[in-house]
Amino acid sequence: MFADYSPVPNFPPSESGQVLVIERHDSETNAEDIIAEARRAGATSVDGDGDEIFWIVFASEPRRVWDFTLTSLQNTIKKM
Repeated sequence: MFADYSPVPNFPPSESGQVLVIERHDSETNAEDIIAEARRAGATSVDGDGDEIFWIVFASEPRRVWDFTLTSLQNTIKKM
């Protein structure tokens, strides 16, 4: 996994414009490590309800930015 700028032009998903790219082998990484890395990289924002949003790009879909709440990201990582 690594941080990168959003692959979608004119789409700053977070204040820093960063997304976390998750590669296939990252499925062995636990959810807490992925969440911590997203926070460290600035690949999060807060929505209108005050929920933390994680901006994720899966390497298998390099032009698609996904927005996850904490719970939905944890559930997705468990299914990987």
